[in-house]
Amino acid sequence: MNVAMKVYDNPSCRSVQEFQDDLDRSSLIKKHIKKYLFTKKIKERLLLNHIIIFCNVFTPVTGTRLLFSVVGNQMYPVLKTFLVFLNYADDATVVPECETSFKNIPLDNNIHKLLQNIKET
Repeated sequence: MNVAMKVYDNPSCRSVQEFQDDLDRSSLIKKHIKKYLFTKKIKERLLLNHIIIFCNVFTPVTGTRLLFSVVGNQMYPVLKTFLVFLNYADDATVVPECETSFKNIPLDNNIHKLLQNIKET
């Protein structure tokens, strides 16, 4: 949490509660990914928005690290696919919170196809 506070950049933030709400967005992201893993259904645009907002207030580098520290390793491929799509991460990304090397985490093919459809529209 100390790292999050140091890089937090939200000029409109007026209280510690607003900071906590922004930090809690990571739980929403985890919830959407977990739901996808169980149902294979996802609201990809909503999840993209959550990730973008989260990484905007915590920076993409720190946001990536925070998200990987929150999600379990079974969720890594889904999260990586979104982060790569947003250009927040690539194979050179170093995430000490990962249990494996970032470049060795595979992309989720189903999510990749959904995101490519967004890119084409």
